[in-house]
Amino acid sequence: MEILLTLVPGKPLAIPPGYHYQVQSAIYALLRQTDLHDSGADFCFGALHGAHDYRAGRLCFRDAVTLEIRTVSEETGGMLRDAIVQRGSIRLFDTGCMIERMEITRTVIAGGDILVQTDSPILAMTREPDGHTVCHAPEDPAFARCIAENYRRKFVRHFGAEPVPLRITPTGRCRKIVTQFKGTWLTAYGGQFRMQGDPAGLTLLYQAGIGQRNAQGFGLFSVL
Repeated sequence: MEILLTLVPGKPLAIPPGYHYQVQSAIYALLRQTDLHDSGADFCFGALHGAHDYRAGRLCFRDAVTLEIRTVSEETGGMLRDAIVQRGSIRLFDTGCMIERMEITRTVIAGGDILVQTDSPILAMTREPDGHTVCHAPEDPAFARCIAENYRRKFVRHFGAEPVPLRITPTGRCRKIVTQFKGTWLTAYGGQFRMQGDPAGLTLLYQAGIGQRNAQGFGLFSVL
């Protein structure tokens, strides 16, 4: 399920570029009164979109902004939908935003070979034997291995069977994005990628996100 929200800030919205945690917190605030808040909700979300300037280290949105939330769980999607209707607003940083519009869609990917564009960057991490974490770039073979293994775990958890292995390759130059989440610096990558796999698995990734930390705002993509 995809939920596209059009938000109208009560005052000019000025936020730092690394706003993932605040958006995640706003989504959890919608779920606070549900059982999912304690058990862990399965969702991912994309970047905020809207006309904006960059001033004094902040993104300054001049008007309405859009936010897309996706989930593979109909239960999570239904609870989010109901909470949005009931509350009618969310808070980003110190700014209340009225939810002017909500659009709900359910995308199904029919083919097994697709070209995608990231809306939020992909995070592919491994923990080294010495304990430190490495964020891999798309040109590193570990990037594709990490993405494929993460996909396998998602597929098995959702369908209860092993998938056809996923192949992911960049189709051009990727953009390196260094951001911070709750004090931890993360390096993720955005761009265009070719993905090959089972159509049901690709649909799963469309709803759940590619790579790691999807509920923190990583791995949302559109199909070109």
